[in-house]
Order: sequence, then structure tokens, then C-alpha cells
Amino acid sequence: MDKKIKCYKLNSVIAFFLIIIACQSQNKPDLYLYKNDGKIGLVNSEGIIVLKANYSHIGKFKNGLAAVTVTSRAKNNYHKILDTKLGYINTEGKIVIPLKFQHINGENKDFSEGLAVVKLNNKYGYINTEGKLVIKPKYTAAYAFNEGHAVVELNDDYHNRLLIDKKGNVVFNFLDKYKQQVDSTATNILVSNYQLSDNKIAVYTFTKEGKTLSSVLDSTGKVLFTKQLAKIKPYKNNIAIAIKDKCKTGSDNCFMLIDHKGKILTKKLYYPLRRIKQNTFLAGDVFTREKLIINNKEDVLLPKIEKGLQINFDDLSNNLEFIRVGKGGYGGYIDRNGELVIDIKYMSTSAFSEGLAFVKKLDNTVLCIDKEDNIIFKIDAKHEAHWSFPFSYKPYLIGTFKNGLATLFMIVDGNHKIVQVDTKGNFLKIKE
Repeated sequence: MDKKIKCYKLNSVIAFFLIIIACQSQNKPDLYLYKNDGKIGLVNSEGIIVLKANYSHIGKFKNGLAAVTVTSRAKNNYHKILDTKLGYINTEGKIVIPLKFQHINGENKDFSEGLAVVKLNNKYGYINTEGKLVIKPKYTAAYAFNEGHAVVELNDDYHNRLLIDKKGNVVFNFLDKYKQQVDSTATNILVSNYQLSDNKIAVYTFTKEGKTLSSVLDSTGKVLFTKQLAKIKPYKNNIAIAIKDKCKTGSDNCFMLIDHKGKILTKKLYYPLRRIKQNTFLAGDVFTREKLIINNKEDVLLPKIEKGLQINFDDLSNNLEFIRVGKGGYGGYIDRNGELVIDIKYMSTSAFSEGLAFVKKLDNTVLCIDKEDNIIFKIDAKHEAHWSFPFSYKPYLIGTFKNGLATLFMIVDGNHKIVQVDTKGNFLKIKE
């Protein structure tokens, strides 16, 4: 047989199996939290337990791995924590990196660019997705990798804040670079965001006169500019939000947009100013507190926000069709044009997902409604269902539907539960 034909057939077979594998991975059931006896585990969308409820925390899956922690408590005092160990599971619920590390708060323990921060003997280092230590634990602080670099600290010392590469090589010392290029008398430097973004990272320090100076450095340590600013947030597309204190404009702080050379791009000062997406921002008038959606040229965009409305930032930034708004302690929804589509009458509202949302009435009854405010089903008030996440770190969406299932926190007969409910109001049964 012709070699070209053989090669073609072999490639066809390989492609066929790759398609099967891709389809199988796409059809894999989603994973959801469940709770039992005060601990959490994972079930799939069929109610089958993937990971038994033995854990105090389950993180976000990245690179196919999620951090899990087990907390040991005193027998006679639940609130007294004796020890907390951290390891990693795969999407099948198998422990692939043993629980041998000390607990870390926040997102640094999640894998980023193939590496995760770990803590051993009260020092921080980095492991790869195979659990191998690639940068030994020797730092007193360490942060997630981004754009091939990470910020670390030695000996709890501001003088020893460093930028390192993925091999653990020191790229530069922040204070040294600042002293060389800006102020040779500087005694300490604080890093604003602890992460390189858009090949830039901001630092700030205090002068003898009590002023705050911010500088932006690139990944080589070159200072791009220094300005009298309290803080500079992460850059995207060469634009960043900058904070100025003592503005004397109706607020203690005010916000503006600056470019990569430190040029101020906005004519007005805002309070607050938050990035929705790359060049779109939620802005507040410093005097009237009126909210606006603007771009980097200060053009006012949709939705136009009625004065006095509080608008949900997450719904805006996630580009949802309906956006939660609040007024006088009650909530409702506007569309992307700013038109009120569901009256402001509910005690609490969840984000819309798959055409549905959860809302809570005055009597604590929870309703599932559609986009026309029709009731699809209701959950009895005695169950005290809610969707506010009780942890500062939020790896799982609560109160939103994903492939027909939504997760809720509920109190049933005095017991705290994490449950899944489908679009008809049926609760997922856990198959022990």
C-alpha cells in the first residue's frame, strides 16, 4: 500500500479518536458542591458523589486541578482549629497531589500558568501540576504567576520584595530599582497589585511630607513614570485606573484613567471608577454619586442609569442581558438599555442565567422567575434559601443555573445544606 495512503488512514484514525475524546469531555457531567455534617464535597449533575464531603474548602478547577483543604478541630471546641492541610484533586475527585501543605487563603493556591503557591514550614514556594516543587519554599509571602513572573517577599522585609521568573530567578528587587531611578533615599516600597499585567506593575511609597507617590515599572524593572497618586490598578491595553487622595471634590479619594506614560486621560474625576471590560468603566460623579457607563474617551454608553439606582457590577462585567439594580433596600432588574424590566420590589435578587433568576419576597419565600417576572416555581420560606456566598473566596457560582441546575444555600430543619435545584423546582437527590 502506498505510504501516503497509510499515513492518511493513520491520521484519520487518530483524528477520529481525538473527536471521541473531545465529545466525551464535553459530555462530562458538571460538578457541584454538596454539604454533609458541616463538610463539603462534590457531586455531578446526576447526583453521583464524585468527592465525599470530607473537606472544609474546595477551590476552583484550573489546569484540571482544584485545591482542597481538611481542617482538624479540637474535640470539645469546634471553633478551635488545630491544623489545616491542603492538597489537590482532579475532575474525577481523586487526590493527585497529597494533602501535605499548609492552608493558604485566597486565589494564590489556584494554578496559574501551570504553577501554584504552596506553604511548608511557614514558608512559600511553587509546585507544578504534577505536585513537584519547582521553586522551593523560602519566601515569607508569594503571589500567583502572571505573564511569566510573580511577586515574592523574603524575611517579612519590604526591602526584599522581588519579581521572579518561573525558575525562581530574581529578575529585580523593587526597592533597588526605585532607588536607582527615582529616589536614592527611599526606605520602602509597597507593591500595588502583586501581579504583572500588560507587562507593567505599579508600586507606591510615602514621602517625608506625607504624600503618596506611585511608579509604574515594566518587567525589566525600568521605571516608566512616577506620579503623585495613591495607587494605580492593573493595566489593560495600556490604560489603568489611578486613585488620588485628598481630592477636595466631595470625597476623600477620586479616580481617573491614565495611560502607560502617566498621562491623565479623563477630564473629570470620578468616585468610584471600576473596569467593566477592557475599555469600558462604571463611573460615579464625585459630587452627585450619579452612576455612568463610560469608555476611555469619557463617552457615556448604555445602559443609562437612573439617578439613585445602585447597579450590580458583576452583572455588568459579565455582560448579562438583565442587570440587577437596587433602591431603598429593594431589588429589581434593568436591561442593557437601562430600561426597568422587572420592578424594584424584591428583598434579594440573583443574577439571571439560562433565562431564570431567584428572588426573595418580604416573607422570605424564594421564587424562581423568568424574564417576564412569571413565577416558575417557589421554595417555601421555612427553608430559608439564599445565594450569598459565606466565604470571601468564591470558586463556585451560587444562585445561577448552569446546564439546568442551580446551587443554593438552604437551612432545612435547622441544618445548613448546599442543594441543587433544576428549572422545574426539583431538588437533585444525592446518591450515597
